[in-house]
Amino acid sequence: MSANQIVKSVNVATITKGGKQVVLAVATQTQKWNRTEAVARSQEPGFKKSVLESPTALPAGTTKVVSRDNKHSSAADPRDHYSGCCYDANGNFIQTEHFVAE
Repeated sequence: MSANQIVKSVNVATITKGGKQVVLAVATQTQKWNRTEAVARSQEPGFKKSVLESPTALPAGTTKVVSRDNKHSSAADPRDHYSGCCYDANGNFIQTEHFVAE
């Protein structure tokens, strides 16, 4: 997991992906920053679209995906994307996925 771990998030949508229901959330607090719930909720349309349109299946056992960052690019992944942290039903971190933003 990233060194900037998610502390709090707000659920913004429930989707069906790969035949399973998955909760989408957006971070409101990490170890490094805070943002308002309104700002977090404003990320929902783009994040939801990116997750739904991603050709990559979610990791096995994923029941929640939390967007940690706003849409961004990085040296490791120059595409505009959302970093989504995948969690299982018990709240255990599985892995981070990049969901490309169009």
